Amino acid sequence: MAAPKRKRPRKKKPAPKKAPSRAKRPPPPKISVDEALALDRAGRTEEAIAAYRALLRHDPKQLDAAMNLGTALARTGHRQEAERALSRAVALYPEMAELHADAGLAYESLGLYDAAHRAFRQAVERDAEHRVALCGLARLTLHAGDRAGAIGLYRRAIDVDPLSPDTFLGLHEAVYDDGDPEPALEAITHAVTFRPDHLWSRFLMGILLDQCGQASASAQILGRLHPDPEVFRGAVDSWAYVKQARTATTRLFAPVAETLRFAAEAATLDGLVVEFGVRYGVTARVIAEAVAPVRVHGFDSFQGLPEAWHVQPEGIYSTHGQLPDLPDGVELHVGLFDETLAPFAARHDGPIRLANVDCDLYSSTASVFAALGERMVPGTVIVFDEYLVNDRWREDEYKAFQEAVKTHGWTYEYLAFNLHSGQAVVRLT
Repeated sequence: MAAPKRKRPRKKKPAPKKAPSRAKRPPPPKISVDEALALDRAGRTEEAIAAYRALLRHDPKQLDAAMNLGTALARTGHRQEAERALSRAVALYPEMAELHADAGLAYESLGLYDAAHRAFRQAVERDAEHRVALCGLARLTLHAGDRAGAIGLYRRAIDVDPLSPDTFLGLHEAVYDDGDPEPALEAITHAVTFRPDHLWSRFLMGILLDQCGQASASAQILGRLHPDPEVFRGAVDSWAYVKQARTATTRLFAPVAETLRFAAEAATLDGLVVEFGVRYGVTARVIAEAVAPVRVHGFDSFQGLPEAWHVQPEGIYSTHGQLPDLPDGVELHVGLFDETLAPFAARHDGPIRLANVDCDLYSSTASVFAALGERMVPGTVIVFDEYLVNDRWREDEYKAFQEAVKTHGWTYEYLAFNLHSGQAVVRLT
């Protein structure tokens, strides 16, 4: 009997190849760009940032969300994240002048002046009549010390829009000269004409009228800035103080950088150069360039103010621990003043040549004088950044300095004031 045939095993059909899995697109966010922007404008910035991120996860090419994310991160001091977000936003539509101008404003607010300058230039290359970009270039040009260049840029912006109060406000700062305040008065008068309810412009017009010998017109404006006399009282009180305290040689300035350069030139003592309150390093760079090759020592926690300052909350002005990129001539000392000043004083001998005090708070300013007051001697020049103008200026840097004057028996002279920025330049005598 023949052996039964063996059934051959059937070949298994190969399993069908699975199509490569595609990443699922995130579900659409439950919030629109307009709703996220409303959160931003209502001061709920962190919620707005989260909403912008959600919108971009769903659609990475959502332009409004991309640009709004970058500017919101810039406002809250997240420098590195803001830079990345702004770069991505501009890359979506690189030919749009408006995007470059908005990015320039954000970079400027972060103290990234080189990046801001490039962005404004890109905007003007795409639209030669972009007023915002022209004014941005004018501000940076003035900061660099080129008055003539800044004035020329503001004039170009005025040709584009001869009714813009912001442009005339900027021009007034560029043309301001305490020896000849008339051109600045003319510019600020235009700003007030086009925006009569702008209190700051009206205040500046009032003090310029006073400087031009029109005391009656000045008193009329300064006395009627606002129906509530408490509004802007600190600014008006500051001008009264400046008139009483200045001497025949006391200078008046408008640009912050110009005030610092003047102070650095006046500081001829052989000694230490220090800055208290660095943040983005804008003023540290100006000082470092002015005193080179002398080293500048900068002190900051980079976590914002350690306590509330009037209406400003604790932590305001934080960089979230991100340190600024600074030239080799600047050495940073990171931490609270009470933690860093004593070790610094123990390691460094000699007097203080120049101090830029940008502490805002009374307590922080008092800490500086407590730690280094003995190093401040005749010839020491001190620049205060928030000495004047705010409504409670007599309770802040001014108060701490006046207490130190009594403690150390100092005499001093005011070398300069800046009503635009609140600065005062003092030399111990």
